Amino acid sequence: DEVLIGGLIFLNNWIIRGEKSNALGKLFLRNKQTGVEEELKFTDETVIVPSVSLIQKDKNTDLVYLTYSSPKTPGKTYLYNLKTKEKKLVKEQEIPSSHNPEDYIVERLEYPSHDGRLVPITITRHKKTKIDGSANLLLYGYGSYGSSMTPDFSSTRLSLIDRDIIWVTTHIRGGMERGMKWWKEGKLLNKKNTFEDYIYAAKFLIDNKNNKYCFNLINKGINLFISNQIEQFEDCKKIPLHFIGSIAYYLKDELQEALNKRDMIVGSILKKPKDGLILYHKELIK
Repeated sequence: DEVLIGGLIFLNNWIIRGEKSNALGKLFLRNKQTGVEEELKFTDETVIVPSVSLIQKDKNTDLVYLTYSSPKTPGKTYLYNLKTKEKKLVKEQEIPSSHNPEDYIVERLEYPSHDGRLVPITITRHKKTKIDGSANLLLYGYGSYGSSMTPDFSSTRLSLIDRDIIWVTTHIRGGMERGMKWWKEGKLLNKKNTFEDYIYAAKFLIDNKNNKYCFNLINKGINLFISNQIEQFEDCKKIPLHFIGSIAYYLKDELQEALNKRDMIVGSILKKPKDGLILYHKELIK
Protein backbone atom coordinates (compact mmCIF):
# COMPACT_ATOMS: atom_id res chain seq x y z
CA ASP A 1 0.00 0.00 0.00
CA GLU A 2 3.03 2.30 -0.22
CA VAL A 3 3.49 1.75 -3.95
CA LEU A 4 1.63 3.73 -6.62
CA ILE A 5 1.24 1.99 -9.99
CA GLY A 6 1.53 4.63 -12.68
CA GLY A 7 0.54 2.62 -15.74
CA LEU A 8 0.91 -0.54 -17.80
CA ILE A 9 2.01 -1.12 -21.39
CA PHE A 10 1.15 -4.46 -23.02
CA LEU A 11 3.23 -5.76 -25.92
CA ASN A 12 3.03 -9.16 -27.57
CA ASN A 13 5.95 -10.49 -25.54
CA TRP A 14 6.28 -7.98 -22.71
CA ILE A 15 4.43 -6.13 -19.97
CA ILE A 16 5.96 -2.85 -18.75
CA ARG A 17 4.78 -1.41 -15.45
CA GLY A 18 5.54 1.99 -14.01
CA GLU A 19 5.66 2.43 -10.23
CA LYS A 20 6.43 5.09 -7.65
CA SER A 21 7.65 4.22 -4.17
CA ASN A 22 9.81 6.02 -1.63
CA ALA A 23 9.63 9.14 -3.82
CA LEU A 24 11.37 7.30 -6.67
CA GLY A 25 9.96 6.25 -10.02
CA LYS A 26 10.75 2.79 -11.38
CA LEU A 27 9.97 0.72 -14.45
CA PHE A 28 9.49 -3.06 -14.36
CA LEU A 29 9.58 -5.47 -17.29
CA ARG A 30 7.81 -8.86 -17.33
CA ASN A 31 8.53 -11.49 -19.98
CA LYS A 32 5.13 -12.97 -20.88
CA GLN A 33 6.69 -16.23 -22.06
CA THR A 34 8.83 -16.99 -18.98
CA GLY A 35 7.02 -14.93 -16.35
CA VAL A 36 10.35 -13.46 -15.25
CA GLU A 37 10.12 -9.86 -14.02
CA GLU A 38 12.98 -7.40 -13.52
CA GLU A 39 13.51 -3.70 -13.03
CA LEU A 40 14.39 -1.76 -16.16
CA LYS A 41 17.69 -0.09 -15.33
CA PHE A 42 19.08 1.94 -18.18
CA THR A 43 21.16 4.53 -16.29
CA ASP A 44 23.67 4.50 -13.44
CA GLU A 45 21.74 7.22 -11.63
CA THR A 46 19.35 6.10 -8.91
CA VAL A 47 17.37 9.28 -8.11
CA ILE A 48 15.49 9.68 -11.40
CA VAL A 49 12.09 10.18 -13.02
CA PRO A 50 11.74 7.46 -15.72
CA SER A 51 9.04 6.97 -18.35
CA VAL A 52 8.33 4.70 -21.33
CA SER A 53 6.51 5.18 -24.63
CA LEU A 54 5.87 3.09 -27.74
CA ILE A 55 7.62 3.72 -31.04
CA GLN A 56 4.71 2.31 -33.08
CA LYS A 57 1.13 1.13 -32.77
CA ASP A 58 2.13 -2.42 -33.67
CA LYS A 59 2.73 -4.24 -30.40
CA ASN A 60 4.78 -7.00 -31.98
CA THR A 61 8.06 -5.30 -31.13
CA ASP A 62 10.94 -5.38 -28.68
CA LEU A 63 11.73 -1.69 -29.14
CA VAL A 64 10.48 1.13 -26.93
CA TYR A 65 11.50 4.66 -26.00
CA LEU A 66 12.83 5.07 -22.46
CA THR A 67 13.21 8.58 -21.06
CA TYR A 68 14.53 9.89 -17.77
CA SER A 69 15.64 13.05 -16.05
CA SER A 70 17.14 13.68 -12.61
CA PRO A 71 17.94 16.69 -10.42
CA LYS A 72 21.28 17.00 -12.24
CA THR A 73 20.51 15.52 -15.69
CA PRO A 74 18.20 17.06 -18.33
CA GLY A 75 15.78 14.74 -20.12
CA LYS A 76 17.34 11.94 -22.17
CA THR A 77 15.48 9.56 -24.47
CA TYR A 78 16.85 6.19 -25.59
CA LEU A 79 15.71 3.70 -28.17
CA TYR A 80 15.82 0.56 -26.04
CA ASN A 81 15.69 -3.11 -27.05
CA LEU A 82 13.86 -5.04 -24.34
CA LYS A 83 15.33 -8.35 -25.50
CA THR A 84 19.00 -7.46 -25.96
CA LYS A 85 19.04 -4.46 -23.54
CA GLU A 86 20.87 -2.41 -26.15
CA LYS A 87 20.15 1.31 -26.08
CA LYS A 88 20.80 4.28 -28.32
CA LEU A 89 20.52 7.92 -27.31
CA VAL A 90 18.04 9.55 -29.72
CA LYS A 91 17.09 12.78 -27.94
CA GLU A 92 18.52 15.00 -25.23
CA GLN A 93 17.25 18.23 -23.71
CA GLU A 94 19.63 21.05 -24.51
CA ILE A 95 20.51 23.78 -22.04
CA PRO A 96 21.44 26.95 -24.00
CA SER A 97 23.80 28.18 -21.28
CA SER A 98 25.56 24.77 -21.30
CA HIS A 99 25.37 22.17 -18.56
CA ASN A 100 27.55 19.38 -17.22
CA PRO A 101 25.71 16.85 -14.98
CA GLU A 102 29.04 15.74 -13.51
CA ASP A 103 29.32 19.14 -11.78
CA TYR A 104 26.49 18.22 -9.39
CA ILE A 105 25.94 15.77 -6.56
CA VAL A 106 22.53 14.23 -5.76
CA GLU A 107 21.93 12.41 -2.49
CA ARG A 108 18.93 10.64 -0.96
CA LEU A 109 18.46 10.46 2.82
CA GLU A 110 15.63 9.71 5.23
CA TYR A 111 14.76 11.31 8.57
CA PRO A 112 12.21 10.39 11.27
CA SER A 113 9.16 12.62 11.62
CA HIS A 114 7.26 13.31 14.84
CA ASP A 115 5.57 9.88 14.81
CA GLY A 116 8.63 7.90 13.72
CA ARG A 117 7.66 7.68 10.04
CA LEU A 118 10.72 7.95 7.82
CA VAL A 119 10.45 10.80 5.31
CA PRO A 120 12.72 10.84 2.23
CA ILE A 121 14.65 13.95 1.29
CA THR A 122 16.55 14.67 -1.93
CA ILE A 123 19.66 16.84 -1.67
CA THR A 124 21.22 18.51 -4.70
CA ARG A 125 24.39 20.60 -4.59
CA HIS A 126 27.26 21.69 -6.78
CA LYS A 127 30.37 19.60 -6.29
CA LYS A 128 32.36 22.76 -5.52
CA THR A 129 29.94 23.89 -2.82
CA LYS A 130 31.55 23.54 0.58
CA ILE A 131 29.68 21.37 3.08
CA ASP A 132 31.30 22.95 6.13
CA GLY A 133 28.15 24.96 6.89
CA SER A 134 29.23 28.12 5.04
CA ALA A 135 26.73 27.55 2.21
CA ASN A 136 23.05 28.50 2.37
CA LEU A 137 20.36 25.82 2.24
CA LEU A 138 16.87 26.04 0.75
CA LEU A 139 14.39 23.55 2.21
CA TYR A 140 11.44 22.94 -0.12
CA GLY A 141 8.38 20.79 0.33
CA TYR A 142 4.74 20.46 -0.70
CA GLY A 143 2.24 17.88 0.49
CA SER A 144 -1.37 18.33 -0.64
CA TYR A 145 -3.91 16.92 -3.11
CA GLY A 146 -1.73 13.87 -3.78
CA SER A 147 0.76 16.00 -5.70
CA SER A 148 4.21 14.39 -5.59
CA MET A 149 7.50 16.26 -5.57
CA THR A 150 9.39 14.34 -8.24
CA PRO A 151 13.20 14.49 -8.40
CA ASP A 152 13.29 15.80 -11.95
CA PHE A 153 15.47 18.37 -13.71
CA SER A 154 14.96 22.12 -13.29
CA SER A 155 17.24 24.73 -14.82
CA THR A 156 15.67 27.32 -12.50
CA ARG A 157 16.68 25.30 -9.48
CA LEU A 158 20.21 24.92 -10.81
CA SER A 159 20.55 28.68 -11.16
CA LEU A 160 20.46 28.79 -7.35
CA ILE A 161 22.60 25.70 -6.87
CA ASP A 162 25.27 27.26 -9.09
CA ARG A 163 25.39 30.07 -6.54
CA ASP A 164 26.37 27.71 -3.71
CA ILE A 165 22.83 27.14 -2.45
CA ILE A 166 22.12 23.56 -1.37
CA TRP A 167 18.63 22.53 -2.50
CA VAL A 168 16.81 20.05 -0.26
CA THR A 169 13.39 18.70 -1.24
CA THR A 170 11.53 16.96 1.56
CA HIS A 171 8.90 14.53 0.26
CA ILE A 172 6.35 15.17 3.00
CA ARG A 173 3.05 13.40 3.48
CA GLY A 174 0.06 14.64 1.51
CA GLY A 175 1.63 13.73 -1.83
CA MET A 176 1.78 10.24 -3.32
CA GLU A 177 5.52 9.65 -3.12
CA ARG A 178 4.73 6.48 -1.18
CA GLY A 179 1.36 5.65 -2.67
CA MET A 180 -2.19 6.34 -1.56
CA LYS A 181 -1.32 5.72 2.08
CA TRP A 182 1.20 8.59 2.03
CA TRP A 183 -1.52 10.88 0.68
CA LYS A 184 -4.13 9.77 3.24
CA GLU A 185 -1.65 10.27 6.08
CA GLY A 186 -1.41 13.93 5.07
CA LYS A 187 -5.05 14.93 4.51
CA LEU A 188 -8.16 15.82 6.52
CA LEU A 189 -7.69 14.82 10.18
CA ASN A 190 -4.12 13.77 9.38
CA LYS A 191 -3.18 17.11 7.82
CA LYS A 192 -0.96 17.90 10.79
CA ASN A 193 1.50 15.29 9.51
CA THR A 194 2.25 17.43 6.45
CA PHE A 195 3.44 20.34 8.55
CA GLU A 196 5.18 18.17 11.13
CA ASP A 197 7.12 16.38 8.38
CA TYR A 198 8.40 19.71 7.11
CA ILE A 199 9.25 20.96 10.59
CA TYR A 200 11.08 17.76 11.41
CA ALA A 201 13.16 18.11 8.25
CA ALA A 202 14.54 21.29 9.79
CA LYS A 203 14.70 19.59 13.19
CA PHE A 204 16.79 16.85 11.56
CA LEU A 205 19.45 19.51 10.99
CA ILE A 206 18.99 20.82 14.51
CA ASP A 207 19.40 17.38 16.07
CA ASN A 208 22.69 17.11 14.23
CA LYS A 209 23.81 20.63 15.07
CA ASN A 210 26.96 19.36 16.77
CA ASN A 211 28.07 18.22 13.34
CA LYS A 212 30.37 20.97 12.03
CA TYR A 213 28.44 21.35 8.81
CA CYS A 214 25.04 21.62 10.50
CA PHE A 215 26.39 23.87 13.26
CA ASN A 216 27.82 26.41 10.80
CA LEU A 217 24.74 26.22 8.57
CA ILE A 218 22.35 26.89 11.47
CA ASN A 219 24.36 29.79 12.89
CA LYS A 220 24.75 31.40 9.50
CA GLY A 221 20.99 31.20 8.97
CA ILE A 222 20.28 32.75 12.38
CA ASN A 223 22.66 35.64 11.78
CA LEU A 224 21.24 36.28 8.32
CA PHE A 225 17.75 36.38 9.83
CA ILE A 226 18.83 38.89 12.49
CA SER A 227 20.60 41.11 9.94
CA ASN A 228 17.85 41.05 7.32
CA GLN A 229 14.71 40.96 9.45
CA ILE A 230 15.45 42.46 12.87
CA GLU A 231 18.23 45.03 12.50
CA GLN A 232 16.14 46.89 9.92
CA PHE A 233 14.22 48.41 12.84
CA GLU A 234 15.90 51.31 14.66
CA ASP A 235 14.59 50.37 18.12
CA CYS A 236 15.49 46.67 17.89
CA LYS A 237 17.98 46.99 20.77
CA LYS A 238 15.62 48.91 23.06
CA ILE A 239 12.72 46.44 23.36
CA PRO A 240 12.45 42.71 24.14
CA LEU A 241 12.32 40.47 21.09
CA HIS A 242 9.77 37.65 21.22
CA PHE A 243 9.69 34.56 18.99
CA ILE A 244 7.03 31.99 18.20
CA GLY A 245 7.57 28.75 16.27
CA SER A 246 9.33 25.40 16.29
CA ILE A 247 12.56 26.63 14.66
CA ALA A 248 13.12 29.39 17.23
CA TYR A 249 12.07 27.10 20.09
CA TYR A 250 14.42 24.24 19.24
CA LEU A 251 17.26 26.66 18.51
CA LYS A 252 16.64 29.03 21.42
CA ASP A 253 20.14 28.58 22.86
CA GLU A 254 21.79 29.47 19.54
CA LEU A 255 19.29 32.29 18.98
CA GLN A 256 19.86 33.80 22.41
CA GLU A 257 23.63 33.65 21.98
CA ALA A 258 23.48 35.41 18.61
CA LEU A 259 21.14 38.13 19.97
CA ASN A 260 23.25 38.68 23.09
CA LYS A 261 26.33 39.24 20.93
CA ARG A 262 24.43 42.10 19.25
CA ASP A 263 23.27 43.58 22.58
CA MET A 264 19.64 42.72 21.91
CA ILE A 265 17.08 41.88 24.60
CA VAL A 266 15.61 38.39 24.39
CA GLY A 267 11.95 38.10 25.37
CA SER A 268 9.84 34.93 25.38
CA ILE A 269 10.44 32.09 22.93
CA LEU A 270 7.32 29.94 22.49
CA LYS A 271 6.91 26.73 20.53
CA LYS A 272 3.26 27.30 19.60
CA PRO A 273 1.06 30.43 19.29
CA LYS A 274 -1.51 28.92 21.66
CA ASP A 275 1.08 28.86 24.46
CA GLY A 276 1.08 32.65 24.44
CA LEU A 277 -2.72 32.83 24.39
CA ILE A 278 -2.97 30.48 27.36
CA LEU A 279 -0.48 32.57 29.30
CA TYR A 280 -2.33 35.78 28.38
CA HIS A 281 -5.70 34.51 29.60
CA LYS A 282 -4.20 33.12 32.79
CA GLU A 283 -2.93 36.62 33.58
CA LEU A 284 -6.42 38.05 32.92
CA ILE A 285 -8.17 35.82 35.42
CA LYS A 286 -5.70 36.36 38.26
